[in-house]
Amino acid sequence: MKSVDADAQVDVNVAANTVSVDSWLMPEEFFVAFNDEDYNVAILEA
Repeated sequence: MKSVDADAQVDVNVAANTVSVDSWLMPEEFFVAFNDEDYNVAILEA
């Protein structure tokens, strides 16, 4: 996620299989980054 926005605040919860990203960028930009790495993701809250 830091490659998309170096200033993003990222919280990974391994137990819940979730990643929260706080950034000024649009959520879709991170969605693309996850998909590029073959992760199955969904935007839960924008």
